[in-house]
Amino acid sequence: ESYMAVKHAVEMCVVEQNIFLDVWQSMRQGFLRRVHRWPDRAQVIIVLRKRLAIERRRARLRGQPDFVPSRVRLRELIAAPRPDKGSQRLFASPEAARAWFSFYSTYSFIVDEED
Repeated sequence: ESYMAVKHAVEMCVVEQNIFLDVWQSMRQGFLRRVHRWPDRAQVIIVLRKRLAIERRRARLRGQPDFVPSRVRLRELIAAPRPDKGSQRLFASPEAARAWFSFYSTYSFIVDEED
């Protein structure tokens, strides 16, 4: 029974299963990261997790049990400080943040550029 449930879940999965596209995106990301001097992925993750924790805390204080995180916006990324150096910005320039946003906006976790 468990096997059949997992088998069904795998069959229903809508993930892009294209090795060539995955390899191309990885190579493209590496190239763009060097060209635009994007921050390390771990730093971006720290910033996004911190943002999520703040949103959760605010929702809890407002008594909203069904918390749904808001979408990441470009202006937030431009203004975000680096986790390891608070006086420096996460991205080297607004253009670097725009390029990062443009690249990752094809993924489902980022969808809005501006209000």
